[in-house]
Formats: sequence, C-alpha cells, structure tokens
Amino acid sequence: QISDWTLWQKECAERATLAGSLPPHCREQFQISTMVLRAHHCKTFPGAMVASLSVPWGNTKDERPGYHLVWPRDLCECAGALLAYGATQEALDTLRYLRATQLADGHWNQNQWLGGTPFWTGVQLDE
Repeated sequence: QISDWTLWQKECAERATLAGSLPPHCREQFQISTMVLRAHHCKTFPGAMVASLSVPWGNTKDERPGYHLVWPRDLCECAGALLAYGATQEALDTLRYLRATQLADGHWNQNQWLGGTPFWTGVQLDE
C-alpha cells in the first residue's frame, strides 16, 4: 500500500510540473487536491469514491453515514477532476462504476453505499 501512495505522489508531482503555467502555490494545491481524491478512492469497488471521509458537523449524533457514502452527483465532479489531472484510468473506473449502479430508468440513487445499495431513496433533480 505504501508503494501505491509513493507511485501516486510521484505521478502527482510529475503532472503538477506539467502544469507549468500555474504559479507555484497553485501547483502545490493541485498536487494536494489529487492526494485528497486518491484518499477517497475505494479499493473494493473500483471507481467508487465517498463524498467525504469527515463528518463536517461533528459527531453530535450516532449518524452512521455522514458523507461516508457515494453521492453520484459529486462522483461525476470527481471524475472530471481526475480527467483534468490526467488520471484517465481512474476516471474510466468511475464511469464503469456509475454505469454499474445506474438505475433502469436512467437516474442514480441520491446517495448509496460503496456497493451501490441506496441509503436515501429520494430522487434529486440533479442526479
């Protein structure tokens, strides 16, 4: 696992260097952002990413999921960021995951566990 992170960090540094038109502080932010995306990847279900590993409102209740779910809307934004970074394989994995979890009528669950089981069953218009 450490070797995976080392390789990913090396690739981040190389790609950030390719973004030569960015000011140095932006290149650093670019690299850190790619690390955050990588930390949210799921190894069990390639292409899946939880919306956040944190609970922004704190652990005030015993709410199990927080943002520890896949929100397909947000996952699409992450895939775009992966493409901008040049992580084509990871973006394709995300596309495959979305295809596998898309419902028969064409929409996705509002949010779901990594395996695709819905958590909230509501429909958002932007899903």
